[in-house]
Amino acid sequence: MTILPTILHALVDCLCVAAVTVLYGVAGAPGGFLGVVLCYNVAAFLSQPFTGLVCDHVGRADLQLLVSALLLCVGVALLPWANAYVVAATLGLGNSLFHVWGGRVVALGSGNDMRHLGVFVSAGALGLGCAAVWPSVQLVVGCLVGVCVGC
Repeated sequence: MTILPTILHALVDCLCVAAVTVLYGVAGAPGGFLGVVLCYNVAAFLSQPFTGLVCDHVGRADLQLLVSALLLCVGVALLPWANAYVVAATLGLGNSLFHVWGGRVVALGSGNDMRHLGVFVSAGALGLGCAAVWPSVQLVVGCLVGVCVGC
């Protein structure tokens, strides 16, 4: 159970970085691009221990993935209208939940084989690279569709 979460990981990370880049181009923000990226990174990565605690308590992997996809959809839907920091935080929390879900699914599905976790984690770099090279609304929508279909 490594392939689907790995592909989704690349799409989710691509979606989030492209959306944050497009968001800044559309809305700007007080504090500039660095402030939006910092807000996103705090929500996406520093929240993972807390997201993990919630997921451990809830325990339903299907629900975790669904809520992650919903947060990502809401974040993208808010792009043209909401405050840049609200969008960045929403996307970041969706990404945090996705990382916790994917890491758990891959770890359990592979018998905790670290090679599988490495493959899952490294796919995020592919998504980041794609978004850095070609951040656009079309890329955001394409990744969002891919994530929703994959879920």
